[in-house]
Amino acid sequence: MKRYIAFGLCFLMLLSLCSCNAYEKILPVATSPEPTVPDITTPEEITTDQQETTPTVPQSGWTDTNESVHTEPFTFDYEIIDAYRVAVKRFDLIDETVDTIYKEVGLENIRQAEIFKQLAQSARAFYPYNDENGAAVTYERLNYFRYDDKTDLNGDGAPELVLLTEKYEVLAIYSYSRRRVDVYNDRVSYYYHNPLLLATFTPQEGCWIDSEGRIHVNSTTYSATTIKRHTVYEIAQGGKQLNRIVEYGEESAYGSSGMRYYKITDSENTAITQEGFNALNAQYGKYLDRSERANATREQSGLNILSLYSRYGREFPEAKFRPVFNGEKQVLVEKTGEYVFLKDYVPVDGGVPFSKCDVLRYVYYDVDDDEIFEAEAVIDCGIAQFVLTYNKGLVTLTEISNERWQEIENDMVCYIFSICSLSAPWRENLLSREEIQDIASDIWGVEDGESTGALGTLIVYRVVVSEEPDEDGYYLVTFRSEYYHRTAEEFEGCPQDGSEYHLHEYHDDYYMLVHERTGEIWENATISPAKAKKLASEYWGVADGQVIVGVNKTFVLHFVVQESVSLTNHFYCVTMQVEHYEDDSYENGEEAQKVENLYRIYVHKGDGTVSTCPDYSGK
Repeated sequence: MKRYIAFGLCFLMLLSLCSCNAYEKILPVATSPEPTVPDITTPEEITTDQQETTPTVPQSGWTDTNESVHTEPFTFDYEIIDAYRVAVKRFDLIDETVDTIYKEVGLENIRQAEIFKQLAQSARAFYPYNDENGAAVTYERLNYFRYDDKTDLNGDGAPELVLLTEKYEVLAIYSYSRRRVDVYNDRVSYYYHNPLLLATFTPQEGCWIDSEGRIHVNSTTYSATTIKRHTVYEIAQGGKQLNRIVEYGEESAYGSSGMRYYKITDSENTAITQEGFNALNAQYGKYLDRSERANATREQSGLNILSLYSRYGREFPEAKFRPVFNGEKQVLVEKTGEYVFLKDYVPVDGGVPFSKCDVLRYVYYDVDDDEIFEAEAVIDCGIAQFVLTYNKGLVTLTEISNERWQEIENDMVCYIFSICSLSAPWRENLLSREEIQDIASDIWGVEDGESTGALGTLIVYRVVVSEEPDEDGYYLVTFRSEYYHRTAEEFEGCPQDGSEYHLHEYHDDYYMLVHERTGEIWENATISPAKAKKLASEYWGVADGQVIVGVNKTFVLHFVVQESVSLTNHFYCVTMQVEHYEDDSYENGEEAQKVENLYRIYVHKGDGTVSTCPDYSGK
């Protein structure tokens, strides 16, 4: 991960500039659970396989002329991909209003929220698994969606952005608006900006892309007459919209063996001969059924799909193994065939369990030499080493040899992940400051003391850990950039003490809280979640855990602290929940009959400012 630090910091600085307005918004977290992925509904007398519709297309981008100059609100394609990632995670937002989505996701404007909703609806329609009971874990869903941002479908020099599934089912297509820059020696220069959403699709909306970069939309409707329609579009030069090239098809009346062939010209449906129909198929490619379209895109389009989540990021391995590290999920011990929680596993006969080990480290590493983002988790407890492997929701613990561990340690110089102290809520030994620094370095992807620079300037990166934890057990960790100038007599203020560089200034760029026992991490925070609860208690005038006794009813108040969904992630979201108990159920230790969210506020992670969101009552 070290070799990506310079690029990563530049990217984060750019991203923070692009999204600075979002810091001003207070963005609530959705409270609904993961939904059941619904079936694609059709009229009652028609099955899903019988009814297909035309694509969901923004009105401004789908035209037959070159007059549209409409631009979408996204500035860069990575902003769309970021929104797409959130859409894939947050299917529960699909049925919310656009205004609520705008506030909850942290988008810059309502138009972005409209597009977010279209993408989420498309993604959920394609996603084949039911998530109601967590049957398909996060990893499976993250691994299902893809994109390609490098293929130039219309040959105008600007690559399109295509969002799709791992099976090459097309969800959405973006192009870019083209702007004229200058004319020199009769040559016109252009540059591309502002991605344009050309269309979104669902499984019923039959889109496939051919080798010429043309977009085919195949639809079938069933009624008294069965109508198949094949429409072919191309992306206009400059990327402002889709232009329709041709539209034709075939239809037959129910119970009739005859077939009528037609072509649409200027909105007029004109009959053509079978020979004319066959000639159109030969020129543009025949109508494809739903099961054939994805394969046609795979074989013809030239798209090279990438994982929606970067293989250089932590999302995939974290989704697979973090529930195990957190003590939420058991592992299968290969040697014994038993299922245990990591905290209870004893690595060597006569030894202590993982929860009591003084040394407990881990690293994500590609042990079996497949794709990087399929990395396994390797655990080192000082006297033995183990690998966690993931297969369809099952995590297996297997011991590896010390020789293999040595190979992994030696490979860390050039590998993208680094060996880090394992943070887990079940560890009994307090983490040292060195381990706290180790955890923060792993998250930020930089070691304390790493440096970069040129032209007489040196930047040294520091991971600074507070001397003591706060009253709630959290260490404050600061990511600091120190800027040094080369010492020279002509530079005013340079000390002439023989040193090659002197410290000119430093900036504290990022903050993080790490708990001394559990290793729990809160990024962008200088006040703890416990402090956020106290501020919420002062704001509401009630205490967390307060019991209110009524007639045959008991109410218990709880404050739940979460990260804000906003991409800026500078707020704690604190929700007051009330548990309802009937009769003596509370005294008897029974579960609450009902739990509801009563109020919600947002506490700034830095200065503790309390804010509310217009869609939710603060108190």
